[in-house]
Amino acid sequence: MKFTAKYFTAIGLTLAMAGFLHAETDGSSELIRNREISPWPVDESLRQEAHAALERGYEWLAAHQQDDGSWSNRRFPALTAFSVWALSGAGEEYSEQVNRGIGFILSHIQNDGGIFDPSAGLGVYNTAISMTALHETDRQDLMEIIQDARKWIADAQHLGDDIYHGGFGYDAETGREYSDLSNSAWAYTAMRMTEGVEDFREGERVDIDWVAAIKFLERTQNLPEYNDL
Repeated sequence: MKFTAKYFTAIGLTLAMAGFLHAETDGSSELIRNREISPWPVDESLRQEAHAALERGYEWLAAHQQDDGSWSNRRFPALTAFSVWALSGAGEEYSEQVNRGIGFILSHIQNDGGIFDPSAGLGVYNTAISMTALHETDRQDLMEIIQDARKWIADAQHLGDDIYHGGFGYDAETGREYSDLSNSAWAYTAMRMTEGVEDFREGERVDIDWVAAIKFLERTQNLPEYNDL
């Protein structure tokens, strides 16, 4: 996968907007400027610089969206999801840019609930990030899609009797090492952040095996008291 400037800009904005913006907007048009970046005391000059940087990033993302609603490589909906996630964190969840981005993400939904391009693969990565971004819009019309994606992720957890038990990987059919920490971290994060939709599911709740997930994580750390390999 070739990572572009759009990819890293979206990642940065996602972390800044979705992760560190704590205060609610006051309803004005200057959404980013009126949010707090940190709950701790921050020098006013630094605060203004941070807000200005976020506004420039927002404007850059809005200006670089492609005609089909995507950002960056069209084969990987997760890259567009990063931008949707970031813009939603800035209070733009009902903007034209986010609506078009969501439309692009939805065009990659598979019959089994996964969100990815079958010709490109990377199903866990794309589905986990896409469903998290959709959830962060807080739009009720997307709930069933997120529920279906959760089911897809849960079914993708590797629960075989080997060292990869509890983790997630790219594609099981490749024959390579199946579980890795990158895919697993995105899958765990997605399942935790979207767990609230299970309160509205008809029928049995869907989740991953968290005991197995913890065991997989323990086996990636070089601490004999936890790693039993």
